[in-house]
Amino acid sequence: MAVCPTWLFTVVIEADVIEQVLEDSEPAAKQIRANYPSHRLEPPRVGAFVDRLVDEARNDPRLTKTK
Repeated sequence: MAVCPTWLFTVVIEADVIEQVLEDSEPAAKQIRANYPSHRLEPPRVGAFVDRLVDEARNDPRLTKTK
């Protein structure tokens, strides 16, 4: 048994590989951050990775804030 955010396990929960037993005990939301030194020239691959991370997070309903 573990306390983990549901979005991490959505695929296996929906496939009945694992069972969610404490549905009302979702951990508090946390921010996802990408940190890298700003005093250096950013390699294009770093910028591309961060842009992709932001796009994926914005388009994933499991990661959007809901009230």
